[in-house]
Amino acid sequence: MSAGMEAAVFLAALAFVWPFLGAVVVAALPAPHSREAAIWMAALGCVLSVIVFTFPSVGGG
Repeated sequence: MSAGMEAAVFLAALAFVWPFLGAVVVAALPAPHSREAAIWMAALGCVLSVIVFTFPSVGGG
């Protein structure tokens, strides 16, 4: 597997798991900071999804 393919697979897996990681982070924070963290986690998740689906892997071979 090429490095580009490995990176694409990693980013796709991370995009799938990101909402669960965000939920854990938000649940672990005290209430005043949880809303801000939720907004940042959602924004990063959106950016990650856009990257994964805009630049899909093109397998060499």
